[in-house]
Amino acid sequence: FGTVKLPDANVIRVISCTDSDTNKWYEVPFLGQETVFEEVENTAKFDTELAQYNDTAPYILRLKKSSRRFTTRINPDNTTNIEFGGGISSDPDAFIIPNPDNVGSTLPEGLNSVDTNVDPSNFMYTRTYGQVPSNTTLTFTYLVGGGLETNVASNDITTVKAISTTIDDFGKDVTKPSSENQVARVRLLEPTLTTWGVPYYRLDSPGDLKLIESALIQSYEESGPVVVIIGAPTS
Repeated sequence: FGTVKLPDANVIRVISCTDSDTNKWYEVPFLGQETVFEEVENTAKFDTELAQYNDTAPYILRLKKSSRRFTTRINPDNTTNIEFGGGISSDPDAFIIPNPDNVGSTLPEGLNSVDTNVDPSNFMYTRTYGQVPSNTTLTFTYLVGGGLETNVASNDITTVKAISTTIDDFGKDVTKPSSENQVARVRLLEPTLTTWGVPYYRLDSPGDLKLIESALIQSYEESGPVVVIIGAPTS
């Protein structure tokens, strides 16, 4: 299989890979995975049923089948190898490996090509495990870290003094109580926090921004979590 070694060590993750024809190559956990998730706008063009919820979910995930994929392997010296599949044929896989359409059976009414020779090495050229890039230039974008020596040493962090969490609750009708909102997550969020015993502050207007400081102070004083719920865009 084709392999490319990135020039930098301590690569944290690969952000993107494109070729000179602007085709996107996808990272997968293993080359046998032929489908990837693709983020698309939540419009009727992509999904007529889910498009009605695009005010609270502007994007949706779709499964896409692609032979342009790769996986990463970390070497002992902390460098990273990019590994591609072994497919080198420009023909569809169905044309070069046996299947009921191109081989058939010995039944009288079926296609009878069982005596046709099939090169067993054809299996090595399919895109089952992805294809090898050829006659193109690949551009990788990736993040590089500082290695193990930049990690926080063990026992350096022993106490968490305060945690303040912000939750996006857009989609809430700020003119109504949360219990009367049509969006289920709006109705259930506050009762859930109350059940957990987690204090919270609501930000439903620009005048509520001052509550962020109150949440931070309470979190610090109580050494516990405090949630800030943003019910509407603020500035």
